[in-house]
Amino acid sequence: MKKESNVYAYIRVSRDTQTTENQRFEILKFADSKKLQIDEWVEETVSGTKKVQDRKLGQVIGKLKKDDILIATEMSRLGRSLMEVMSILNSLMERNVKVFTVKEGYELGNNINAKALAFAFSLSAEIERNLIAQRTKEALARKKSEGKKLGRPKGRLSTTTKLTGKEEQIKELLVKDISYSAIGRILGVNRITVTNFVASRKLKEKDFQPSNNSKDQLKTIKVKLWLRVENNSKFVRGKNKVRKWIEEECLRPYDMEKPRNDSWDYELTIPYTDDQDLEKIIDELLSEAHSIANRRNCFIETDVREIDGERSW
Repeated sequence: MKKESNVYAYIRVSRDTQTTENQRFEILKFADSKKLQIDEWVEETVSGTKKVQDRKLGQVIGKLKKDDILIATEMSRLGRSLMEVMSILNSLMERNVKVFTVKEGYELGNNINAKALAFAFSLSAEIERNLIAQRTKEALARKKSEGKKLGRPKGRLSTTTKLTGKEEQIKELLVKDISYSAIGRILGVNRITVTNFVASRKLKEKDFQPSNNSKDQLKTIKVKLWLRVENNSKFVRGKNKVRKWIEEECLRPYDMEKPRNDSWDYELTIPYTDDQDLEKIIDELLSEAHSIANRRNCFIETDVREIDGERSW
């Protein structure tokens, strides 16, 4: 006899927080307490910049039907922004799909109590964000009224970066033709951090002497980046500033060109050693852009395609 409903367990991990077994254990324990049998496990390692429909989660959501159950360890596993999580929940509730989360103890379905809980969850998150923003503004205003100058003087370099004091080590690695990605892995930082640090300290101008075959080893690719930046909700402002920050921090190191000021399109020239290096560079670039947006209560959507080629990311 065919089951009327199915139970799906969703596990999401990131490259720097491998918690697969912990999540699996928590879900199994929860399912046992509810006398539920897991019909399918869905596990993925995803970049925060990927759209839901491009993830395994999107495939599962597409086949969930009435009375099916989706279990996750916590609500944040479903998405990387409040808007994304609430959009997923709303879609599932409209189809009478139940969502259980282990840590928060949520049991959401298409009933008035679940909808009220989802609304309260959304509202409390918005209020908390606004309160944090307000407290920050008040603290800055108080410091300003006391005559304190805010921020770093224009043109002065930060003295507290993760790479400060490691200039000589970076120079030695550059002389050996070590890629920025590899340097980042050696020093425990993002490739973008290395790129910006080298550029701001002018470490390559005098000290880096490429080997005779470095040009043969290094390839370049021109790509077109489509970048959408939006506020997480109507209560948030700042998407234009976030776009500027992303341009400065993530795109300019790759000879950023913007054909039209009013468009979302960019052209980048990316140096790389092999296809694996290229994949990592693009993934780190997009992850860093997402992180910048997420820290400022915004979200991004991206599409990267090779100019005069067929590759896309």
